[in-house]
Amino acid sequence: ILAVRKTKEIVSEIPSKDQQKMFAKYIRLLILLKMEPAYVINPSNFGIGGTDEAIEQAQTLLKREGEGIQFMRLPVNGAFHTSLMATAVEDIVDALSNIEISPTTIPIIANTTGRPIQTPAEIRKEVEAHLTNLIRWHKSIRTLERHGVVNVVELGSKPIVCGMTKEDDQAIAAVVDKNGTTIAHLLTKRENLELVA
Repeated sequence: ILAVRKTKEIVSEIPSKDQQKMFAKYIRLLILLKMEPAYVINPSNFGIGGTDEAIEQAQTLLKREGEGIQFMRLPVNGAFHTSLMATAVEDIVDALSNIEISPTTIPIIANTTGRPIQTPAEIRKEVEAHLTNLIRWHKSIRTLERHGVVNVVELGSKPIVCGMTKEDDQAIAAVVDKNGTTIAHLLTKRENLELVA
């Protein structure tokens, strides 16, 4: 997966002319190198997936023609969220068949659609789809905003998703356990952190 981001980011629902030009380069990469979209954080921040050879060619092309664009190969072991992962879907389906999934009391926002899901069938379908389908993180965030969510907690030692989605008026705070080990991160509005500091 190759993460691509405009250096001076302007986030909006309607892409600016600069974002449209960037997307034109993005589409060119997809067509020329037989790559696929893997995720969209916002109009200026997205990832593309493909074979190792295609990723190397994309990096070369972006170095040559990608003025104003940052890119980084993500340290992952597969072209997640693309059709290249189709061979792993059967394993996921088999693993899920041995797991009891209960309906949720709080909706889960499906990353492939940005829509709330709650039933076991919806959850199974989303987990299967997650492996080979585009992640529409921007739609997930908009859904959370429409439902009044202002704080996001990401479990884990590094703020991967929080870091990718943080906007100018937001801050990330580490959540540590009693031993000082980082166990999660909180993404919230800056003024909320100032209230608890």
